[in-house]
Formats: sequence, structure tokens, C-alpha cells
Amino acid sequence: MRFGIPKYRLPIEMLDWDIQNIVDLGIEVKNNTALGKDFSLNSLKKDGYEAVYLGVGLPKARRVDFKGADLDGVIWGIEFLNDVSKDKAPTLGKKVVVIGGGNVAIDVAMTAKREGAEEVQIISLECREDMPAHEWEIQDAVDEGIKLDPSWGPEEILGTDGKVRGIKLVKCTCVFDSSGKFAPEFDNECLNEIKAD
Repeated sequence: MRFGIPKYRLPIEMLDWDIQNIVDLGIEVKNNTALGKDFSLNSLKKDGYEAVYLGVGLPKARRVDFKGADLDGVIWGIEFLNDVSKDKAPTLGKKVVVIGGGNVAIDVAMTAKREGAEEVQIISLECREDMPAHEWEIQDAVDEGIKLDPSWGPEEILGTDGKVRGIKLVKCTCVFDSSGKFAPEFDNECLNEIKAD
């Protein structure tokens, strides 16, 4: 939570207070220990633990492989939030485009705005009503001046001299198939290009 949730949403002091309350209940915390290196499930059993809960989370961003994803200026959401939490925020351009419609995308967009981006735009496959982010988070983003462009998907990140200069989008006509499985469909005749750096 310290590195994945932006400080504006979860202040460090609040997180520290909450953790301390848990520790005060008699919970033992061992930091900087790795499963498979410093201990194993078998060693925990030998130490007398009767139950083990693994809450590993999602420490890395899901990477989508499309043309231009390796350009200078492409930053992955989870890593971006993590770097900002550690006061190692990458230098952002003036116009930031965030791809995604979920809560992480909203966090990235609002954090980018707070990190100095002049214009932030969210591109999501889903139509506005189907964006998976919480409605109140989407509204907070809109209230802060973040532009939403629903029903578009990235076709290619455009670059010049190895650096991002924009993104080519394709209209998304459907995100899920009739059984509810993720299977986006696109109208390849309906394309758009927007600038981004």
C-alpha cells in the first residue's frame, strides 16, 4: 500500500498509524524477508505456524505489447506509482496519455497531474459507463481537469528519434464477447491520432 497507492489518496501518516495499530495487537512483522530465500512454507510449518496467508499483490504492471511500447517516454503504471512514492518520479512531458480505464489508470492520471503534467488524457477501451474504475474516482479525475476518451484502444505509440510524440488510436466497438470474456473488437476504419510526450 505504501508504494502502490498515491499519497494524495492514502497519506503516509495514516498508513503508518494503521500499521502501528495492527502491530500493537501483538502482530510480529519481519521486513526484508523473501519466500523461497529466507524461509519456505515447510520451515514455517516446522516453526509451529498452523496457517499461512500469502498476500503477494501485483508488484508489476501488466505490459501490453504493441508497436512503440519501447520508446523513451512510455512509463508503466505500477512502476510509475512506485517511483513517485519513493520520490523518484520520472520527468513527465506536458501532455500525458494514460491507457486504461481502471482504478490504477485513474491513480496514474491524477498523480501525473500532481507531478506537473499540464494536460492528462485517459484512453480506455470501455465506454464511459463500463469503465471499471469506481465512479467516484472517475468523477474526481474529471473534476481535476483530466480528459476522458472512452471506447478507444492503442494501435501504436508514435515516436521521433526514439521518443514518444503521440499515439495512434483505433475505435473500440466492443470489449467483451457474448459470454462476458474479454475479447475487444475494433473498427479499423475509425482511427485517431493524438499528441503526447
